[in-house]
Amino acid sequence: ASCTAGAGVCKCAQVRPSGNHVYIGDGRSDFCVSHEALLVFAKAKLADYCRANCLPFIPYSGFAEIQASVATILSSPSRQPVVQAVAKTA
Repeated sequence: ASCTAGAGVCKCAQVRPSGNHVYIGDGRSDFCVSHEALLVFAKAKLADYCRANCLPFIPYSGFAEIQASVATILSSPSRQPVVQAVAKTA
């Protein structure tokens, strides 16, 4: 199968389309897989692609910005895990 982005390694084939992941990218090989992520951090060509295709993304210039953004997101009360009771089976 050929890569729709024309990349040597198709990242879409490597990432399961669950939507439950964060993706960080900057180039053409990240285009198709950016549609599969829950959250996209993008710069350079990927940021341009996201803008042109109305894909939400967070711009970044370095990994320190990504770390800070992810820490903020994870500390948000709406992102805290919900504990549910599990029925025991005999």
